[in-house]
Amino acid sequence: MSVPSRIAAAVGTIALVLLLSACIPPEPLPDETAGEPQGPLPPSSTAVTLQQLAGLVTEADAPPLALFGVGAASTSGADLLSEQDYWMSVGGTPAECADVVSSPYLVAAADAADAARSDDPTGALATFTEQEDLFGLVQVYGRAFDDDATASGFLDAFSATVAGCGGYRFIGPEGDVTYEATGLRVEESTTAPAGTRLLTYDEIVEGSGALGVRTTFIQHENAVVAVFSELYPSSTMTPADVATLVAAVTGRLAAL
Repeated sequence: MSVPSRIAAAVGTIALVLLLSACIPPEPLPDETAGEPQGPLPPSSTAVTLQQLAGLVTEADAPPLALFGVGAASTSGADLLSEQDYWMSVGGTPAECADVVSSPYLVAAADAADAARSDDPTGALATFTEQEDLFGLVQVYGRAFDDDATASGFLDAFSATVAGCGGYRFIGPEGDVTYEATGLRVEESTTAPAGTRLLTYDEIVEGSGALGVRTTFIQHENAVVAVFSELYPSSTMTPADVATLVAAVTGRLAAL
């Protein structure tokens, strides 16, 4: 993670849409000579896929002057291991707040306790950055859970984690505080589109000069998308830009 950002903005060299598309064979042509299928038909799956999530954000959604990038596909298990390593490397404390820091990547300690949750498809759907001296960062991450209940349960567990975390710190090798988050707050929208849940998480960062650090979580069926933003007075991206992006992603996800 580069200072001053709290999360790592790892942008892959291969676009997620292309990476996923390459793994999926084309639909076979219909066989007009085939008769009616015999026996019971298998149940059709309506679960939202990572490939569908990859189409939620495009370069056209970039705020003016923002740089657009797309990351690579991953899995929840790999993401969790990465976030656990990160928490240790930055001296994160206290332990009960670790899931707050990993939340923009949509992983939590509960994933390690259930093998069925470790292979969920995940990916950085979009990253909007600025010139190096401006520091603004907006990242959109997605995860396709196994089912609706598990996806919704992730949001419930996150809210409980925030309630049990009064604040957290990163402690440097010399014992100095390199990051301190206080005033953690999570709120669920009462006006989210039908079929969706929307949670907004905000934190105050002591001494950083940040205008705001916010993650918005949108759930629809088995999918959850997180929109993380970290903005500074020098940023060309604004809270209004982030709100516009969140509204667009929410509407598109609800339509899947």
